[in-house]
Amino acid sequence: MKVWDLATRIYHWLQALLFMLLVFSGFKGTGPHEPLGILLFTLIVWRLLWGVVGSESSRFGSFIKGPKTVIQYFTGRYPQKPGHNPAGGWMAITMIAALFIQCITGIAMAGLISPLDNILTTEHLDTVSKIHDAGARLLIAMVAMHVGAIIIYKMKAQPLVKAMFSGIQQQLSDTQSLYFVSTIRAILVLIVSGAVTTSLLFIG
Repeated sequence: MKVWDLATRIYHWLQALLFMLLVFSGFKGTGPHEPLGILLFTLIVWRLLWGVVGSESSRFGSFIKGPKTVIQYFTGRYPQKPGHNPAGGWMAITMIAALFIQCITGIAMAGLISPLDNILTTEHLDTVSKIHDAGARLLIAMVAMHVGAIIIYKMKAQPLVKAMFSGIQQQLSDTQSLYFVSTIRAILVLIVSGAVTTSLLFIG
């Protein structure tokens, strides 16, 4: 059955691409690191908004579960449902949050948020730089865990990568249904996200 809308799939693969480019440019000290970071920031704002007004499987409320539900999942007492499982849902939101913090610290270091120029001292910027550096390494570890989980699910005949390309989870019955919103809404939300980035970085 169809689980992932086009907007969520585009976000996922663009996030992966931008992250790899940012890791390379950041550690090598070459390439358009700051512009790539701004693009990723815009993309994350888009995902945060989409987590509120997007399709059912993309909304945070559909996959952020309490500790009891997560325990039920790990003990095999949670029924298979469309979208993120309880553990995968928390992994997704943790990844988004970590990337958001990484973008904010990078933008602050680059001096792209004008109001912060009068607030952040040299000591503050040194702390922000350390957080940014540690965050990069943490994110690499998180991505490694994510890839490991994908391999495990692949061994269990649950091809997550294929589902994120096609939008279809093969193990689920078509009798189940999800609410999907239009691609036009996704485009409008992306425009709003770009406006948020512009107002924060280039006007403020």
